[in-house]
Amino acid sequence: MTQRGLLIDQLLDEARRKGIYNPDSAGEPELSFDDMTHVDPADRVAYTMLKSNGFAPPFIEERTQLLAERSAFGGASQVLRERMPSLDESQRITSLHEMRRVLTDLWRRTLDYNLIAPPALQIEGIRVQYELDLIASTVTDARPDADGSVAPPPQEQKSPYR
Repeated sequence: MTQRGLLIDQLLDEARRKGIYNPDSAGEPELSFDDMTHVDPADRVAYTMLKSNGFAPPFIEERTQLLAERSAFGGASQVLRERMPSLDESQRITSLHEMRRVLTDLWRRTLDYNLIAPPALQIEGIRVQYELDLIASTVTDARPDADGSVAPPPQEQKSPYR
């Protein structure tokens, strides 16, 4: 037998001892979703207690909130785009500044979330100026930049957040 064959046999024997591999069992292999090897040992007891009482780890709950808020922003953005032509200039600028505040807060929270979340669960960042440009593109005279100046509208683009 080759070294490769011996290595494979050793790995299979080790898997049998751990209960991961059992070729004699019928049906699906038993999988354990309670494996917490990826969780810091200091947090395992707390996560187990939270899980048994219906709670998720903090980053999962934050992800759920962020995704819900991003979805709500998409709807609010569409409504504002539809209303923008009927607003006077001061209302447009006030609306855009409020949207900038909301977007910046959402962008910061997304960034903070991505610093603690596993790579597979990270969320794409928000392009604040891009979103404001889409909203303001319905009118040509009310698009404040970060410094408060007014710039011409961008080319028509679709938002990746909808």
